Amino acid sequence: KYQEILPLLPFVLTTSIVTSLTTMFSNHLVYLSKLYLIIVTGIPAVAVGLFLNYTLVPLFSIYGAAVSSLVMNLCFLITYSLMTKRFYNTQKQEAELRGK
Repeated sequence: KYQEILPLLPFVLTTSIVTSLTTMFSNHLVYLSKLYLIIVTGIPAVAVGLFLNYTLVPLFSIYGAAVSSLVMNLCFLITYSLMTKRFYNTQKQEAELRGK
């Protein structure tokens, strides 16, 4: 009954994992009071998702949508993780400077 959906499962499960990690990093940005960065970086990531949806869905149907969703969420994850690392490193350096 579900045999034709099985090839889609790796994309959906990977997207779920990436989304969970993205949420973790976005929560760190909220904690660091960098909410505006979530909004600003969300615009290009959504633009990538829209572009991929318009190009991949007509060609590959639901598989194109799955790949598009995965790539868009990877864009969010990479961006948020880099920003989180940068801001935590900045805070650490500032704390070291104040401690000396």
